[in-house]
Amino acid sequence: MLEELHKEVLAGQWTIEDARIERFRRLMLAAGATAGDCGAEVLHGLSWGYRGAYEVAWRLVPGALALVQAIKNSGAHLVIVTNNVVREQKLKVERGGLVPFVDALVTSEEFGATKPDPRIILHALERVGAAREDAVMFGDSLTTDIEGGRRAGVRVVWFNRFGAKSNDPTLAEVHSLEDPETLTALL
Repeated sequence: MLEELHKEVLAGQWTIEDARIERFRRLMLAAGATAGDCGAEVLHGLSWGYRGAYEVAWRLVPGALALVQAIKNSGAHLVIVTNNVVREQKLKVERGGLVPFVDALVTSEEFGATKPDPRIILHALERVGAAREDAVMFGDSLTTDIEGGRRAGVRVVWFNRFGAKSNDPTLAEVHSLEDPETLTALL
């Protein structure tokens, strides 16, 4: 539901706030609420209550800051490519203390396409003057990050911190950003 509404936001069919309210309306109906239970005041309260709790809960994954510092110290570029909106992603980068380490932030909102569309990844490479053969797409989603990286012709590494199973025995994966081997896998 979130991905579907996000695509509609990118297409200009919803504002972000209206899409969030619509998501809660659909969730309430799916949970058995009636249309009468889904009044504007209730949905607005749920939406903004969720949003506030969501922003307060933002945390870096353990080891993330040390990893981005090591990537930057190695001389490599670090680009964040996300299926999200500019405002939210900039806030996350700032609050996480990542600004000095990120060379570019590419969002689906600004670019107009979402991962796994390879064009957004190729655009990110262009932004920092990197070649496909020198790039690594590191991400936690098989369907957006890994598939997108493969479609773009770059090496992929799956951040599989929850131990999910992959049907691809050739897929490189790491399980923790705190593992010293993670940097080796990325460079």
